[in-house]
Amino acid sequence: MVVIHEIGHGLVSTLLGHPAQMLILSPRKDKKESWGNTLARITRGILSKKDLDDHIAMLYGGIIAEEVCDIEGSAGAGADLEEAGSLAAWWVDSFMRKQSVGRANLIGITDAHHDSWGLHPLPTESLRRESEKLIKKLLDAAEKMAFSALKKVGKKKILKLARLLENKDIVPRNTFLKYCKKVGIKFPSK
Repeated sequence: MVVIHEIGHGLVSTLLGHPAQMLILSPRKDKKESWGNTLARITRGILSKKDLDDHIAMLYGGIIAEEVCDIEGSAGAGADLEEAGSLAAWWVDSFMRKQSVGRANLIGITDAHHDSWGLHPLPTESLRRESEKLIKKLLDAAEKMAFSALKKVGKKKILKLARLLENKDIVPRNTFLKYCKKVGIKFPSK
């Protein structure tokens, strides 16, 4: 169900201190034609490891909400998992390249050499394996964070919220927060 999937994104994002800007739902009588989107991107960009963790957890929120509510078949798992994997890989790749460039600098090869030669430090097999472990660790931690957040909210409240929002097309942040409060979902105060 698209509504539950998008609610999951919105709840996780808001619980982690990045309130969803809006949920966009396109409910249809034929549920297979429904789609949605949650504008819950971290507005200032991903500047820290915490921002990265929170953003990936938000991406897992839709899938986890469906799991918590015993919904079979995801409304948007493929794109969410792909984006989460890409973000984790980007972060780890950046980290690994810094490590590799640092080692290259020790032997006198600078970033300027890499740029002028059109080369980038290529990871060794051991760095590639280390990179894969770090990516998996990031993704697993984010998934656990999303699961923990939504498990605390609970299936009953998520389903009540879904019933309130099921015929809405666009749910702005204030409306989302109002409906969350109505069903008893509390968010941490800043």
